[in-house]
Amino acid sequence: MFLKALKPKKLKETIFYLGASFIKLAQVLATRSDFFSKEYLDELKELHDKLPKMSKSDFEDVFKESFKEECFKKFENEPIASASIGQVHIAYLQDDTKVAVKLRRKNILYKLMYNIYIWTTGIYLLFN
Repeated sequence: MFLKALKPKKLKETIFYLGASFIKLAQVLATRSDFFSKEYLDELKELHDKLPKMSKSDFEDVFKESFKEECFKKFENEPIASASIGQVHIAYLQDDTKVAVKLRRKNILYKLMYNIYIWTTGIYLLFN
């Protein structure tokens, strides 16, 4: 069987499509210069904090679920970083203390559980 390697950008896009646990694995691999060329490492390193932000509706749902009461004087809707599990925002408490707030992606627990199912099924099929 002959498999053709994906180009670096396509590999990154495929990993993002596969989900959070695949992104986590790729983040680890992005530190392995003995395993990947610089071209691949540069693309994979973007999976650390340069992933697409949540959609506006997902952001609003997660924010409302996380903060049922008005606890911030100001909350910046635009994230300063976005990664596999969530994204980080700048906010200000009522006493003007500046804080970083990490919001987990919508339904991330279920998505991670599904990714684990894919991994375990794949390993089972590979070795049985």
